[in-house]
Amino acid sequence: MRNSDELSQPQNNDPKMAEDMPDDEKFFNVFYNEEIDQKDPSLDGEYIKFYEEEIPFELRIEGKKPPNDSIFVKLIFKILIDSLDDNFSKVKLEIVCDKDLFFYYSTEIDLDVFNKYKMKQKLLNKFIDFPDLLAKYLDLCINEPKNYLLVFNVKKNKSAIMELNENLNIKCAEVLSLNFSPVTNDDIIRKQIIYRYKSLKTILNIVKERANIINDVLNESDPELIPVVKKKVSKIKIDTNIRDKLLIE
Repeated sequence: MRNSDELSQPQNNDPKMAEDMPDDEKFFNVFYNEEIDQKDPSLDGEYIKFYEEEIPFELRIEGKKPPNDSIFVKLIFKILIDSLDDNFSKVKLEIVCDKDLFFYYSTEIDLDVFNKYKMKQKLLNKFIDFPDLLAKYLDLCINEPKNYLLVFNVKKNKSAIMELNENLNIKCAEVLSLNFSPVTNDDIIRKQIIYRYKSLKTILNIVKERANIINDVLNESDPELIPVVKKKVSKIKIDTNIRDKLLIE
């Protein structure tokens, strides 16, 4: 992994960008952090959420026909640490998919594991810098997808390797490679699915509430646009099959 001086600051941690953020986006971010994040089962075990974004991945599944076939998907990547200060001892990484609620991979990296990666891959950075640098690279994958690409290779035994690659025009260079394992505990998977379903339901309610506010404003200023707004809102739905399977009220 390169020296931090070579990387731009991550989008989410830029205070200037936070100041320039529209008021409605600020409101949504505050609500999301305070009302939704605190219920995330990923935080069990006194973990703290350091980073979470939906990121484009190239997904490769070993043995899938045709050979070497791959698809491009957006997966949610979480970085969790066990302390916000510089004394954190573990970093947990999780990858989930909203389109496949049973797609759930994770890995835990402590100082010993990191040093093994460092030696094998000739990384230059310290463990203390790992969460921040990884977050910066993930942001680059979002903002510069032509230059930075994440590849998730799923093996026949369901284990996986995540590769972070940089396009150098003449060749593609591997920046970092991490091992992941599927989460197989049924109780943990169920808690995560319920959380994500309820999170989507909460977000849906926010969107509908805002649509109602817009509807009230248009009712006074431009009534002809009201049918258009109602038509858009009516298309926003949550898969009720998920709810029925999980017996969520």
